[in-house]
Amino acid sequence: MMTVETAKLSAAISTALRAVRNSQMPILNCVHVQADPRTKMLHVTGTDLDKRITAIVRVDTIEEELNFCVGARGLSSIVNALSGDTVSITQSKTKIKLKAPPSDFSLYSISPEEYPPIMPVPQKWGTVKQAWLRTVMNAIKPAASTDESRAVLNGSYFKAENGTFVGAATDGRRLHVIEKKCEGLSGAEGIIVPSKAIQSVVGSLATEGDLDAHVHANERSFYVDIPGPEGGVSVWVWTKLVSGQYPSYERVIPKYAHRGLIVPREELLGACRRVALVTDERSSAIKFEIEDATLTIHGSSPSNGTASETVFCENPDRLKGHFAMNCQYMVDALSAVQAQSIVMNANLNEPSVAAVTVSAKDEGFLSV
Repeated sequence: MMTVETAKLSAAISTALRAVRNSQMPILNCVHVQADPRTKMLHVTGTDLDKRITAIVRVDTIEEELNFCVGARGLSSIVNALSGDTVSITQSKTKIKLKAPPSDFSLYSISPEEYPPIMPVPQKWGTVKQAWLRTVMNAIKPAASTDESRAVLNGSYFKAENGTFVGAATDGRRLHVIEKKCEGLSGAEGIIVPSKAIQSVVGSLATEGDLDAHVHANERSFYVDIPGPEGGVSVWVWTKLVSGQYPSYERVIPKYAHRGLIVPREELLGACRRVALVTDERSSAIKFEIEDATLTIHGSSPSNGTASETVFCENPDRLKGHFAMNCQYMVDALSAVQAQSIVMNANLNEPSVAAVTVSAKDEGFLSV
């Protein structure tokens, strides 16, 4: 028998569920649960064969080893509904029993021998702070493609060499790039990590604090070991990489990318969000008008009306003119950094080949 805090078990199952999707193979609709009396650690694993997530928590008491597979979503629903602070689990050959007074459940289980085997952990890239890794992943992932017919763009490109980490993502219409000094990662060739795996990693990383993350990769797979806080959930995320050659994104970065208007980031972000309230799916673009030291944002739609808002800025290059772009693209770029001000530009002299750029050079971020 094993006894564990209900909240801990719920968190572990929810984490593993990120790798479980509906499958015609019954075993892939399960989580694999293992508990070791020697370490008093509980492992809950989910996989869809392309991605594997294991959540680890410490249990209160365990008298004998547990090793079984059970329907993931059913188990999650039951544990989330329990009213007790702790739950006890016992295992027989074909069933498991959950007891959390006044509730008592008996569930059919599947032999763990049917569960896909653990994939080998690739070589280590290095160790970084979890908050740092979360920041760089969040900065680029909005620009990755969601079109599954373009597999090579359904992920983010990472490389680390000579003490510098570079990450990039593009869907063919926009590009996010981040470049940061990082002594913790080195000697890593360029890889493409699937967006769904990145989302799973980001969801498990601490937003602040001093916790580390251990990053591993080779030409076939990517693995992150994410230790949890004291008494919390630790996570292992393993994923296959996207195969193929990532586009030479450097070629589309304009020469003017790091000069132009100097605009307060939060003011511009708020203005874009408010003006976007009158737009609709058919007219999601907003217009930017530059005049001296002002940047005016306009939005409109036939069904809702119009809106405009002006933000004061610095205009050292004396830019003048107007351009339009997808509002969500601008919001994603401004949300990717924490800088007080960003540098914004567009090739107003040649509108046919214009590219809007948003950069925060101190944070190593660029959006095109």
